[in-house]
Amino acid sequence: MSTKSWPLIVLSVVSLLVIGGSVAWAEVTDAKPHATTASADDGGDDAAGGDDAATAFQVCATGNFAAYVVLTETKAKSPTAQPGKCVSEPVASADETYEIKIYGLDGTKPFEIGDDEIEAAGKVSATGTVDNPDETSE
Repeated sequence: MSTKSWPLIVLSVVSLLVIGGSVAWAEVTDAKPHATTASADDGGDDAAGGDDAATAFQVCATGNFAAYVVLTETKAKSPTAQPGKCVSEPVASADETYEIKIYGLDGTKPFEIGDDEIEAAGKVSATGTVDNPDETSE
């Protein structure tokens, strides 16, 4: 074995460990992929995923910072909406109202904006600036 090939072997082993760890974490936490995003300007209709629209609410960042929510009961964190974008957060039942905490990000540092309730087909928007954040819900 050449001494020049050892970095490739190490990289391969590390990659397999990272992939294996990610899969194991997803299985243990029952993680679901969050791949839906839309522009905050379009009302979030595209982000709802068609037939799943009634079982996912929208999280939008209309301020100058990224935002996400945490479902108070389950502690599930939504995907992070970047400024000017919306993401959808799937929920178990279209007939329930969910208590949430809304967070913004100042760079990578989270800060709490407030608490609210949202219906399964609702929309919460983080507005304002990092220094003066606010939220609205529909």
